[in-house]
Amino acid sequence: MGRAAVLFGAAASLAGCSVPSQIAGFKSPAMDPSSPVYQDVMSATRHPGPYPQFSDIPKIPTDIRPVSAWAQAVASIKHDKAGLDASVAALPAPPADTQAFAANARSAARPPAAADAAPPNTPDQAQAYAQSLRQRATPPPKRKAHKR
Repeated sequence: MGRAAVLFGAAASLAGCSVPSQIAGFKSPAMDPSSPVYQDVMSATRHPGPYPQFSDIPKIPTDIRPVSAWAQAVASIKHDKAGLDASVAALPAPPADTQAFAANARSAARPPAAADAAPPNTPDQAQAYAQSLRQRATPPPKRKAHKR
């Protein structure tokens, strides 16, 4: 009985590998022979590329950190995260009443000093204002002559 089950299993496996579309009910879509891809597919089917060999597998690199170093780095990052989470938890809660915050900020703001008075209204005031600006102004430094 066991031998028959093994033979039946082996036969079913081989049949499944050879014609999966008939057993599983799958059908491959028909390909249009006039398609530009059709010739490439047929060529690739007839002439498969080179098969890889075990000798193609690269050697194990030696310049990587060991597993213990990775574990230490992960532990360090988790420790840093815990410290950051504690620092964030210690921060005060953000203000929920933004209108009150804005009102306090506006009341704390000070207008600029009165030194920059409004522009004068009369020609005499304008001339006096211009004269005061000229007196406060600092002339640029004199240019030095370049030697050639």
